[in-house]
Amino acid sequence: MIKISINRIINYFRKKIIVINKNLFLLTNLKNKKVFFFYIFVFSIFTFSTYLLIPKFFNLYEKKNIITTSILKNSGFKIDNFSEIKYKIFPSPRIVIKNSEIKFLNHEFSSKKSSIIIILNLTDILNIKQFDYNKIFIENSDFKVNLKKINFLDIVKNSKKKLKIKNVSLSFYDKEKYLFEIKNISSKIISNKSKDRIILNGLLSNKKISINYLNNRLNKNNLTVKIPDFDIFLTASFSNTIGNNWKGFTKLEILSNHINLNFERENDKSIKLLNSFVRSEIISGAFDGNIYTNPFTNFFVNLNIKELDIEKIKSILKFNFDNTRNNNLQIYKKLNGTINFSSNKNIVTKKNFFEGQLVLQNGDILIKKATYKIGEQNHFIAGVLNRKEDNYILNFIFSTDIPQHTNLFKKITNGQTKKTFNYKVEGIFNFNTQKIFFQNIKLNGNNFDKLKLKKIKESFEILNTKENNNLIFDLKKINNFLLSIK
Repeated sequence: MIKISINRIINYFRKKIIVINKNLFLLTNLKNKKVFFFYIFVFSIFTFSTYLLIPKFFNLYEKKNIITTSILKNSGFKIDNFSEIKYKIFPSPRIVIKNSEIKFLNHEFSSKKSSIIIILNLTDILNIKQFDYNKIFIENSDFKVNLKKINFLDIVKNSKKKLKIKNVSLSFYDKEKYLFEIKNISSKIISNKSKDRIILNGLLSNKKISINYLNNRLNKNNLTVKIPDFDIFLTASFSNTIGNNWKGFTKLEILSNHINLNFERENDKSIKLLNSFVRSEIISGAFDGNIYTNPFTNFFVNLNIKELDIEKIKSILKFNFDNTRNNNLQIYKKLNGTINFSSNKNIVTKKNFFEGQLVLQNGDILIKKATYKIGEQNHFIAGVLNRKEDNYILNFIFSTDIPQHTNLFKKITNGQTKKTFNYKVEGIFNFNTQKIFFQNIKLNGNNFDKLKLKKIKESFEILNTKENNNLIFDLKKINNFLLSIK
């Protein structure tokens, strides 16, 4: 019966045809099926185009509550105070919202000026009362992110629609304390029943950075970070345990330096480092400690140094401080923490040993409780290294104890009977200019007068110039200098 009806319809249209004659549509007999289907195609295009154009006549400002409510429900962020909302057909049906404020729910992740592109479902573009869409883009935005109040994976999981970002900047904060910024970010986010994947590409300090995060829904998480221009490569694998706790392993490569971390997060305030190690051409050793994230981000590390190349440290320090005018050396002000270090007594010989504490504090490096022994000579140093304008300045206190039975002791005392011999020097050293200013020098507790201090400074500068500014890095030459000023 249905077949008979279809045949009747086809036979009817075969007898009629639309012919263009002086811009009028006329009906005539039709014998060519191709012509029939051509006009059916034209009619379909006209109908489809009309269908796409109808939303142009909607007043989207009156429907903004319906649209924003749907976005909040399906994508998890709130839209406020936008300057423009309009419908576009090309390259696909979409609604464009400009200069909008965005705030993700349950996260301190917001932008005051963003462009939003909502890609519509083709079959639902006329159903504005039950507004639905396929995916959503956030573009040309500057976001402020509180690292302690953000979970990017949670945002992805709770988004029922595909979410992409393009030409977005993320400024990261620890509460109100600025940390760093990643610019020109574009993303690819994949979320399904088996996995969640976030791929971000952007610029960190104007260098390319790539971040790839994968959660396979089996409590297994993998993170990869690459910064090729800095020769940085990081991989991490971790799993969730009870509640919001997790543990895992991280491998970090920076140039020829390798750092392996085993970590556990047991609460919202700290991350514990266990059985970790560092290895490079300069140093190798084991360490443990904690990274604290609340109320402020800092760290506390105990480092046991197994191998140390002193000569390479000297050359690196010399090279970097010689190039401070070109800003090759930067003290990262947002990195705060404490490193307790000690060495194995057999690093070079059994007589060589050092230990102490470094504190990184808002761009300053504090040297505390630093003691080192080379041969029979004991040395103690404390100080603060900071940057003032374009200069790196070290305020220091240096002292040395020389045992009676050493050759150096005999040279200094000229055979006189003394139980101890001690130098203590207080001063300021400018690494940029390689100039030193002696504030005070004590020999066995006795101060030098101002005239003597001036002569010592001049002698040091002459000798340091002759040594190509290497004097401060050579203990033997420092000892000889001590002899010269006695």
